[in-house]
Amino acid sequence: MAGVSALRAEQPAANPADQFLAEALVTNPGIESTRLEWAAMAEMPEVVASLPDPMVSYGYYFTSVQTRVGAMRQRFGISQKIPFPGKLGTAKARSAADAQVAFWKFRGAMRDVFAQGRTLLADLYRADEAIVILRDQEALLRKSAASAKALVETNQGSLANIIRADVAAEEISTRIAQIDAERTGIVARMAALRGIAEPDAAIARYTQPELPPLPSLVELMKWSIEANQELKAAQAAISRDELAVRAAALEYYPDVTFGFDYTILDSSTVMPDTPDNGSDPIMGTVAVNVPIWWDKLGAQKRSATARLGSSQARRAQLAADVSANVQAAYAMARTMREQRDRYIREILPQARQAWESTISGYGSGTVSLTDLLDVQRAYLTAEIGRIDRTAGYLRAFAELERAVGVPLSSNLSKNLKLSN
Repeated sequence: MAGVSALRAEQPAANPADQFLAEALVTNPGIESTRLEWAAMAEMPEVVASLPDPMVSYGYYFTSVQTRVGAMRQRFGISQKIPFPGKLGTAKARSAADAQVAFWKFRGAMRDVFAQGRTLLADLYRADEAIVILRDQEALLRKSAASAKALVETNQGSLANIIRADVAAEEISTRIAQIDAERTGIVARMAALRGIAEPDAAIARYTQPELPPLPSLVELMKWSIEANQELKAAQAAISRDELAVRAAALEYYPDVTFGFDYTILDSSTVMPDTPDNGSDPIMGTVAVNVPIWWDKLGAQKRSATARLGSSQARRAQLAADVSANVQAAYAMARTMREQRDRYIREILPQARQAWESTISGYGSGTVSLTDLLDVQRAYLTAEIGRIDRTAGYLRAFAELERAVGVPLSSNLSKNLKLSN
């Protein structure tokens, strides 16, 4: 079983994104809660495998009972229950399987926090990169508005051009303010993921995320079967319930209780000329419970068998769900990557070339401000499209990692000890 060190970063993270993820895995209260639940369950096998506490009894005869060897005054007894062979071992193995279920829930909590962190980083990238692009465009529009004002002052331009440029610049300024407000919410959720309730310190602009390569679907399906935490927990639950069926079957067999009693006699009441006069008697005892309530025992076994069937059915459904989730996330990630590559390879260069040509033409007076604004909007749409598809790929990749159960980036796998 993996140790608590699985929470820790194996070595310092290589970049701020990795540092954020590593810190979240260490400080997230939800992860700590599931870890402690697992730690508590891990102690239980030794508890259930122990013999029941011995029983010590004491009796006092308020009215002496006369016997041939003397009057009985006090009685001491001790007994120990010995369960039928196999009961304690089965209980220990069942409790260990229960601890395994708790362990995989703990690992699942780590996986979910990791995926949430990756998704928040994708959202942060989208906001920060969009703000950079929009601010550049706003600055250019402000310059265009200033140029239009200069032309009006020399009677070479129109007031309408100034209004168009100012309105376009204000629209971009409004979008920047909206995205900046969204960024504040993203930063707050990043702080919450690390267990920080107060406003977090400013986070540097995140505009150069790692774009991990997309493995093949065949590899992903194989890894998900081997690594997905829900499947691991479901398999551990099956093992636990199989042992519960065995434990129910063992209830048909009796337990044995061994003991002895020691009786203290009143020596002043000893009858004369009686063998063993005054000797305190010692008696050994053996008690066996008789499991005769077959209806109860049968119901226990049927209940355990039904619970085992439920766990097996749940494992089968989870396997189908995991397969579907991996396929869906893979399809989305592949689509987003293809669309992003297409934008970078074809659409964005054309839009940028048209924009640069229009800027040059506007400066030389061969292109109108209206045409400039139209091309500027098209170029801005292309840039935002690239950002959206990059962020979409990162989000889909995070969902793919959550469905598989392990980080798929070699860099993250190296820096963060998250392997199962």
